[in-house]
Amino acid sequence: MSKWSFIMFTTVIFAAEILLVTGVGMTAVAAHHYFTLGEIFNAWQAFLTVAGHWLYQLIILFLLIINGRGLLFRLDDKDV
Repeated sequence: MSKWSFIMFTTVIFAAEILLVTGVGMTAVAAHHYFTLGEIFNAWQAFLTVAGHWLYQLIILFLLIINGRGLLFRLDDKDV
């Protein structure tokens, strides 16, 4: 696999990981709001609640470090 295809593959995987973490967080926030208050929670408000949470930001930073580290190691390799 060439360097550019690896970069694109890793970027797509990183975006999918972010979408998965965000979706799970938004679902958890909306479900908690629904079961405690009995009201449907706005999706945008759920996103803002999740995005402002320190644990979400820490998970995104961890994913960025892991994926970025892999990219840097691959870019440092010589093409065969």
